[in-house]
Amino acid sequence: MSTDPFAALGLPVRNDLTSEQIRAAWRQIAAATHPDRPDGGDIARGRPLRLALRGIAAAIMSAVVMQLIGGQPAGPAVVTGIITWFVLTGRGDLAPRRDGKDGTR
Repeated sequence: MSTDPFAALGLPVRNDLTSEQIRAAWRQIAAATHPDRPDGGDIARGRPLRLALRGIAAAIMSAVVMQLIGGQPAGPAVVTGIITWFVLTGRGDLAPRRDGKDGTR
């Protein structure tokens, strides 16, 4: 995820940008990704489904690990790793799209 605010808003890095131009870029992104849009914004684009499938995969992997390893100290450690994987990969499904298909520039 980019930490450059200009890149996040799709604006060029220039000293003469006005606050109104920045607000307009922000409003455009917010309008394109808002869930109350008639097309559902990002919700209708399959991203929550991928997040749910990833969550199911993490739960299944955790259950298998706990069955195989049991109460040994490595069991909770591996499950913690699986949960960390889920959180780190799931953030992309919750963030605004960067491929230009969400109506942003």
